Parts: sequence; C-alpha cells; structure tokens
Amino acid sequence: PVEPTFSGVLQGDFGCSTKFKTTVASKLFPALGATGILMFWVLVVMVPISLLIGILAGMREGSRTDRTLSVASIASTATPEYVSGVIFTVIFASWLGLLNGSAASASRGITFYNFTLPVMTLAIYGIGYIARMTRASMVEVMTQQYIRTARLKGLSFGSVVVKHALRNALIAPFTVIMLQFPWLLTG
Repeated sequence: PVEPTFSGVLQGDFGCSTKFKTTVASKLFPALGATGILMFWVLVVMVPISLLIGILAGMREGSRTDRTLSVASIASTATPEYVSGVIFTVIFASWLGLLNGSAASASRGITFYNFTLPVMTLAIYGIGYIARMTRASMVEVMTQQYIRTARLKGLSFGSVVVKHALRNALIAPFTVIMLQFPWLLTG
C-alpha cells in the first residue's frame, strides 16, 4: 500500500512531537495565538507613531523637524531587529530593570512585563519604514496644485493638511501597512 504523502496535515493532524511527547497541534496553536497577540500590539504601536512621524516630517520638507525625523527613521530602519533587541534589553532590562529580558518568562503568560520588549523590537523597524513612506507621500502631495490653490484661497496650513493633503498622502502608507501583516506573522 502507498503511504499518504501529507498524512493528515491538511486536516490539522500534525502528528506527535518526539521532544514534548504530545501532539504538535497542542504546542502549535497556543504559539500561533501568542503570535497573533504580539502582531496586534506591534501594529497598535507601530501604525500611529509612524504615521505621525511621517506626516510631521513631510508637512514642511527640508525643515529641522523633517531632517531630524528622517535621520531617526533611517537609523531605525537600518538597524537590524536583533541589534535593536539587544540594545533595548540592555537599556530596559539590565540598566533600568523595568522589563524582563529573559525569553523563559514568555512561558509564564502574556503580560505587559513579558511582551513590551518584543513589541518595541518589532515595532521600531516598521516605524522607520512606514514613516519614510508616509513622509515621501506627504512631500509629494504638499507640492500638488490643489494644495497651492487651497492655500491661496485663504485656508490655514493646518486646515489644508487635514482636509486636503492627509487623505491623499495616506494611500501609499496604507499599502505598506497592509504588507506588514505577512512580515509580522512569519517573522
């Protein structure tokens, strides 16, 4: 007889773990739940901060704020996650003693104390990336003719940004934000 190739994987039967002496599904599904919670909190932190940074930097191209935020976002994007993770662990766990720097604590459940460092580590890269995309989009929109027309009609700068520029500037960053889902799920 021919042995089935997938032997139950398509039905959710992943077999037994030789290390843990239990079914693979009993270990896999709780880990997927923790990954989903981690992904949710990374997005909650990453999206508003990155959009705010990108919008502030892109509103006035070439200003000191723009240059400072651009350098910070480039630095956060250029730093690998394993390096930022070590830096955050040294600062917040070793020096300040505010957070737990041990991976063994993750088995004790999902708490603020256990999840803050992983959330910060994963979010810092995405913040820089999305902020750069938002800034580029905002700079492009702010040079459009309809923005000049709105300013010449007497609308305040803030009103022009909120009512006219923001909606059009968020199209490209929204696409980039949606691309973060597979990255966060797969690592």
